[in-house]
This record gives sequence, C-alpha cells and structure tokens, in this order.
Amino acid sequence: MSKLENLFICVTPLQIVIAKRIIEEKQLQHVGFIILFYNENTKYRFYIDSLKTENYLTIEYLVSSQKKFDRLIEVFKLKLFLNQVNLSTQNIYLASIDNSLIYTILSKINFRNLLTFDDGLANLNYQGQYYIDQESSLQKLFKKVIHVSWNIEKIKKISKCHYTIYPNQNNIISNIIPISLLNLENINLGLTHPKKIFLGQPLSEIDLRFTSKYINKILNKIGISYYYPHPRENTPVSFKNINIIQSNKIIEDYLLELSKDSTIELYTFFSTAVINLVNTPNIKCYVLYNEQLLSKFNNLYDIFKHSNITLIQVNDFNE
Repeated sequence: MSKLENLFICVTPLQIVIAKRIIEEKQLQHVGFIILFYNENTKYRFYIDSLKTENYLTIEYLVSSQKKFDRLIEVFKLKLFLNQVNLSTQNIYLASIDNSLIYTILSKINFRNLLTFDDGLANLNYQGQYYIDQESSLQKLFKKVIHVSWNIEKIKKISKCHYTIYPNQNNIISNIIPISLLNLENINLGLTHPKKIFLGQPLSEIDLRFTSKYINKILNKIGISYYYPHPRENTPVSFKNINIIQSNKIIEDYLLELSKDSTIELYTFFSTAVINLVNTPNIKCYVLYNEQLLSKFNNLYDIFKHSNITLIQVNDFNE
C-alpha cells in the first residue's frame, strides 16, 4: 500500500495550478495526485508531466465515457482501477464537489481529513451546480446500490477548510483560507507600458455575428496587440496587426509568469479566467460587452461586477 500525507484530486489544469500553490504556501510534504482527465491534449499533458518532474506521486485516469449512462459504467471501471492502486492518506484535497467519479474515489480511499479548494466560477455562481442539488432520483438510487454515500452537501459539511483565490467573496463553506496564485516575492512592481492581451473564445458558437472581421475591428480600436487562443478554437486564428500567442500553458499560468516582469491589460468578452486573475498584481482585467451579451449573460456579468472587473461597452454588431 502507498501511504501519503496529502492527496490532491484534480480534473482540470487550473486545479493543478491551484493545488501546487497550496503545496508551496503550506509547505506540504509527502504529496500525491490523482488526475481525472477527460481528453488527451497538450495542455493536460503539460501539467501532468510537470507533476512527475517535481517527483509527486501522480496517478492518471483517463475518463472515456461521454454520455450519462456510460458514466455509470465508468464508476465500476474506476473502482477496479482503485483496487489496484490501493491508496490511503491523511488529507484529501478536491475542487470538483459535484463529480460522481470523485465521490467514488472518496468511497474507496481511507483518509482522515477532507479539504476543498476553488474550481473557478462554479464557486462564485450561487445559482449554479455547487449550490443547487441537481442529482436525479436515478443517480441517487445508483449511488445507493454501489455504496457511494458522497454528495455536494456532505462534502461541504465535512470539509475542514476551503482554500480560495477569491479572498473577498462567499464560497461553498464559510471557513476559507485565502491563497495567491502568484508568489509575490518574485514579482517586480511599478512597471509601465502594459501589454494588451485579448483572451480568445469560440465566440461563433455563441453568435455567428462574432466574425473575425468584427473581433479584429474591436481589438484594433482598443489597441490590443496580442491574442491568446482558446483550446476550442479549432481553426487557425489570424488577425491583422495582432500577434498570436502559442503556449502549452493555460491562460492563468501563462499570465502569472508574464506578470512577474510585465504589466498586463487582459481583455475578454466573457471568459471567466479574468475572475481568477483580477486580484493579481501587475494584471488589470477588462470585460467587453454590448446590450445583447448583457441580456444573454446577465448573471455572469453580475459576477464580473461583483469581482471589481472593469466593464467596457463596445459597438453593437450591426454598427
């Protein structure tokens, strides 16, 4: 049996980044990771390999199921996998409190203490899945049959504390411990001449009127020189007078490193990454909107406002 003091369960690269900051700030020892990843891509592989480079015990599990029924089969596959791994630990840290596969891990691993940390916007969206029980009667029955008793409310009740990058906002439990995504000892303050960066998104999935021509016009008007593509932007991104940033890192990690020696103005239409970065020195975050977007994503823009992110109105599509 492999025995650890601290075991992190992560399902996204951002969760890995936050977990590593917790380890650094709290100087945790004897650390391991279980990584549940849903597709094999360069960003996932970059962060999984970074854990191995730092000699953390790293256990990978590729989730192959796509549909809800297949996910039930996945639970049995994961149970068999965990029987072979046979882990125990003092502390388990997790972020995705609504994940049935994480419930399965909790039911199979011996541990003493449960702690939680941020998963991004879900921790701040009080109308979302972390605050409203969305489990169906069938899901609850299935969990009972396979002897999995974990759910959102049980995790909230048992979690000893919650590590958060949102120090001034309510979270899933009241006992929060603020952490910074950036080690402030390694940052140069008082820099000038900011780099203006736009965070891309598959905007055409939201509205076909988000053409490259329209986006290019907005970027040029604001004076943005750099574009960071979103992973779901499948076609090559190309804009006039705009430099495309290529990186295996997620935007948060890329900009955290860049902000050590540069000031940054980060722009987006409604990417939630700006919420994760708004409290970072040397980074100023701006959200673009028009009346159509404000109406369609009203709840999200309310979160932006509450997070003290500057909103900038742009011309309507037809102007």
